[in-house]
Amino acid sequence: MSVAVRPGRGLPIVRRTPLCPAATRPPGGGDADVVQPAAALILDLRDNGGGSPGTVALLLSYLLDAAARPLFDIVHRDGSKDSYTTEATPPPTRNAARPIYVLTSPRTFSAGEGLAFLLQEWKRAVVIGEVTAGAANPGRPYPAGPLFEITVPNGRVVTAITKRNWEGSGVTPDVRVPAAEAFRVAHLRALDDVIAATADPTRREELRSIRAGLAKR
Repeated sequence: MSVAVRPGRGLPIVRRTPLCPAATRPPGGGDADVVQPAAALILDLRDNGGGSPGTVALLLSYLLDAAARPLFDIVHRDGSKDSYTTEATPPPTRNAARPIYVLTSPRTFSAGEGLAFLLQEWKRAVVIGEVTAGAANPGRPYPAGPLFEITVPNGRVVTAITKRNWEGSGVTPDVRVPAAEAFRVAHLRALDDVIAATADPTRREELRSIRAGLAKR
C-alpha cells in the first residue's frame, strides 16, 4: 500500500495494488496510523488487480463500526464455506465516521472490486469512476492439454447484506466519470466534506481557496 497526502491537508490518497494476504494486523496499525488523523480518505483502486479476501476483511475492520460483523462468505462447490467478518477486537485506529471515496476503473479486479462493493453495500463510501471488471467468484487453473490451462470457478461470493456479488456485472459507481477524472472529482467532494465540518474560519477559507484552484483545472 502507498499513502500520499494531496493538497488540502488531511486528505490522504491510499493506493493498494494488490491486496496482498495479511494474516494479522500490522504492529501499531501500520499505514492505518498514517491516515488516522485524516478528515477524509480517498482509496484509489483503479489499478488494483485483486488479492486476498482476508485482507479485504482486515481493511474493513478499520472502516466499519462494529466488531465481528459478518461481511461475506465464499461458498465452495462442495457446499462448504469460508466466512469473513470484521475483527473481533476493533483496531485502535478504526474510524467509521470519516468520509471515504473509492476510485474504480475497468482494471479494478476481484478482491479490489470486493472492497469497493462492500463499502458501497454498507453505505460507507462513495464509489467514483467506471464500472469494474466483474470478477467475483474464486477459481483455480486446470490443465487443458500439454500447452494450455483453463481457470474454472469453484465457488461464489455471497455478501452478508444483499446475498449477492459483482460477478459479471462489476461494481457500478455512485458517480460515473472517466477513470482518469475520478481522483479530481473525489478530491473536490472530499474538500466539500471537510469544509462543511471545519469550524475554524481561517482554515475554512484556506480549504475553499484550495478547492477553487482545483475546480479551475
